[in-house]
Amino acid sequence: MSSAFQRDSAVVPDPSLAGRFLADIPPTWSAPNVPQGGISLAAATRAMGDALGDPTMVLRSVSCVFAEPVESGPAEIDVTVLRQGRSVAQVTATMRTPGRHAGLTAIGVFGSSRPGFEFTDINPPEFPDPDSLPRRSDGSIDPLALVCLCDMMPGAVAERIGQPITHDWYGPSADLTVHITGVARSEFILTRNFARRATDGYASVEIELWDPTEGLVAYGTQTMIFAFADGIPQGDERYPLDLRSARAHEGQTASI
Repeated sequence: MSSAFQRDSAVVPDPSLAGRFLADIPPTWSAPNVPQGGISLAAATRAMGDALGDPTMVLRSVSCVFAEPVESGPAEIDVTVLRQGRSVAQVTATMRTPGRHAGLTAIGVFGSSRPGFEFTDINPPEFPDPDSLPRRSDGSIDPLALVCLCDMMPGAVAERIGQPITHDWYGPSADLTVHITGVARSEFILTRNFARRATDGYASVEIELWDPTEGLVAYGTQTMIFAFADGIPQGDERYPLDLRSARAHEGQTASI
């Protein structure tokens, strides 16, 4: 039985044009006015995998740029297999609203299992004992769900700025890169978000997805754009609360 995510990100070949797939993203994914970039990227990546037609070639990484919004409803996905070797393949896809010249353009790397070194060189965040968590009976999680989950990074900016935020804002993606580093099997995925820097109207953010039993299963990076609905923050409103206090203290010191 497929999940709502799998149904909403499903693709079918277009019989009238080789290399084209069709999707239909419901408006329930809108965030706020067009579908979340992660669900659109998941659909485009699903089309790339279907174009390869080799289930041993699993997704290893995918990166995209958002040249134009992909609206909810019908969408076209044009896929090109750049190279399909014995164990690694590179594929591109452009997903757009019908009638548009641009949309989401992605490049994905797919590969079968190969011999190599084994390590995870970062520490996991704290999470409950895995044996205390309820488990799914259907095995692993669709790896494209991890692609969608990685598109949650603007929350790190909101946490850093702190309350109160006086202007309504959202963070449309300029790009999104996701590395699939493992297979998720638990019902729960722990995420850790970090915003490295925000300046000039952009922010550089990253996210980790951890499975309590399998370890790090995905890692994402993103450049996001600040968009404000009711005016642009001015002066100290542009800084986190702790930096506002420090700036105010510096001003008082300078005036003494």
